[in-house]
Amino acid sequence: MATRWLYTVAGQPAYYQEGEYIYSKSGTCEFAVSNGWWYPIKGGAGAYYESNGWIYTSDGKSAFNLGDADKIRPLKASPLRAFIVAFIVFSLTCGISILVLGRFGMSDNQSRPPSTAAETTFTVGTLTAFAIAASHWLPQPGW
Repeated sequence: MATRWLYTVAGQPAYYQEGEYIYSKSGTCEFAVSNGWWYPIKGGAGAYYESNGWIYTSDGKSAFNLGDADKIRPLKASPLRAFIVAFIVFSLTCGISILVLGRFGMSDNQSRPPSTAAETTFTVGTLTAFAIAASHWLPQPGW
């Protein structure tokens, strides 16, 4: 069996596997693999188990990925999708601003002038649309 690296959930190499043994990055043999379970070399119950290319702790939490760091790195947002969502948000903002102006433009008993209410709605919506459009340039959060 070829050597394969095991990556942490954050995408950093943690161990490597050769045959039925798991080694630390420094080369120390840490675990023996039997029937999909990792048993500590020093003895004891199974500490991890393998399922669908992932290594899980005995309580079911994902711990390592088997040799594919690309699976665990979050995908970047699609620029086209970001601009489509931003266009929809901006369109809704324009529509809501017109409704706010129409509703409060006819009323005399309001706390803010109609132009300020519509202007505030339009400004917040536009800034939100810009933030969505620019989101694909921002770094994506890790795990």
